[in-house]
Amino acid sequence: MFSLFRGLVATHPLPLKPFLVMCAMTITVVGSVSGSESHVAPPSAMELTGVPDVPLELARKVSKYQNVRTASVVGWLGEALLIRTRFGDTTQLHIVREPLGMREQLTFAMEPIGGAIIPNGADPDRIVYSKDIGGSEMYQLFLMDMESRESLLLTDGKSRYGGVSFSPSGTKLSYTSTEINGRDTDLFVHELEGERTVLQQGQGVGWSVDDWSPDESRVLISRYVSPIESELFEMDLATQTRTRLLDSLGQVSIGTTSYDATGQR
Repeated sequence: MFSLFRGLVATHPLPLKPFLVMCAMTITVVGSVSGSESHVAPPSAMELTGVPDVPLELARKVSKYQNVRTASVVGWLGEALLIRTRFGDTTQLHIVREPLGMREQLTFAMEPIGGAIIPNGADPDRIVYSKDIGGSEMYQLFLMDMESRESLLLTDGKSRYGGVSFSPSGTKLSYTSTEINGRDTDLFVHELEGERTVLQQGQGVGWSVDDWSPDESRVLISRYVSPIESELFEMDLATQTRTRLLDSLGQVSIGTTSYDATGQR
């Protein structure tokens, strides 16, 4: 499964109740109906045989259980929560500053926001989010300044990017991309105020950066092979040498990995 962003763990309890808002469902009514009751029109691409008509009133009653708007927590922005929720036709980013408070919309894109990530720190001044164009799944990365709310495109606008994580200092990003040959998930480190480095290329698909060491000298990288097999490595960023970890276990499936606070384990 393709993952846009590495998982984040909140360090504070979540005081907000789940956001769940019921939405109305638009239903097309068949022009020709039996008696006085209207029925739901099936999609034009569907050919139905032996299926009874669905009364409009029944569809209206069921719609409130089918068409709902959910919200997911991205993480903490100081004392506020950054969330993803649909407003209108697409999922966008919003800030909620207090329990049951009004949300403040941050992004107003035509396409849904695929994911977002927040750097470490007590009061982050920027976030990174992803979106594609026209459902192409060629996700691009954008850096948003939280003061101006302006967004800067960080990527090439046409390749696919994912597996994004901030370094502990919040000054660097790691991510995967297909931009070099359009196929392999190569690994990159992007200094937000400087250069970008290719960590690994031409090694196939399924690669991701799992975690940074506290001193930002090393990263854990993994390769997904199948549901029952994955491989774990540590890479020295200065030399870009890769060392296999846990290979003595043989063929195993490895889940989420991270360094401890010392970076030694």
